[in-house]
Amino acid sequence: MSNLEFFKNEAKKFLKDWRTQIKTVESDGFISYHYDWKFYDVGDLFFYFELDDKDEQNCNLGHAQHYISQMVGFKKWDELIHASDIE
Repeated sequence: MSNLEFFKNEAKKFLKDWRTQIKTVESDGFISYHYDWKFYDVGDLFFYFELDDKDEQNCNLGHAQHYISQMVGFKKWDELIHASDIE
């Protein structure tokens, strides 16, 4: 498996966990999200990246790839897929 294939698979796993999202609205209007994750603790990662409610709802593969690239030190997915093996 190449490095690129590995990161593509990780993005798909992240998206799969992200899609387990359950939205809860408290009586005071506070919105929280809970995840039944298997590979990535999605809630903790969103907290770490300081994402807001709008970002957390934007559940698609492109965003999952973006967050995977940030987790490994790149600013965006395009930089990750064009990085050398050493990087």
